Amino acid sequence: MVFHLNVTDEDYVAFNVYHLFHTKAYRPRLLAARCFRAICTVLVVLALLVAGAPILITLAVGAVMAVGSVIGFLRYPSSLAQTTAKNIDKLKKEGKLGYDPESTLELTEDEIISVTDRSRKVWKYDEIIRVGQDEERLFLMTGSLTALILPRRCLDGQDEALLSLLRKKCPQIRIETN
Repeated sequence: MVFHLNVTDEDYVAFNVYHLFHTKAYRPRLLAARCFRAICTVLVVLALLVAGAPILITLAVGAVMAVGSVIGFLRYPSSLAQTTAKNIDKLKKEGKLGYDPESTLELTEDEIISVTDRSRKVWKYDEIIRVGQDEERLFLMTGSLTALILPRRCLDGQDEALLSLLRKKCPQIRIETN
């Protein structure tokens, strides 16, 4: 199988966000970050009650902060993606982009070969740690922070054939769903 990949900034952002939400080490930190406003809301309401503030003011402040907490909790994944996109833009301007936009990926009998303008990389199938995916991409994880990003739009409808090949060649890996 040979694929000509065109990885965009959006694909790279999606990989970074996927990685954060699907890595055991980051999950507790993300949950704590998402819950931070709710914890602050409780502390402010308690502080107002202890300080003897009028109950209506305390309830109003608590209600406004609670709504903000819920909105923040729900928007956290998209705000994380926006922050990641800004960081990627900054790296791009500095010439330190973490991915090659254009590449050719070949899956042979024994290995996976990625060829770009700058490099040629080869992985044995047993070097693939796991396969992650979202609706628009597959991520072949080759290290703790690295992956081959395969946009589904570049796979010519061969997503399932590719996953089947990976299951056969890489019985040690886990293929995660979103």
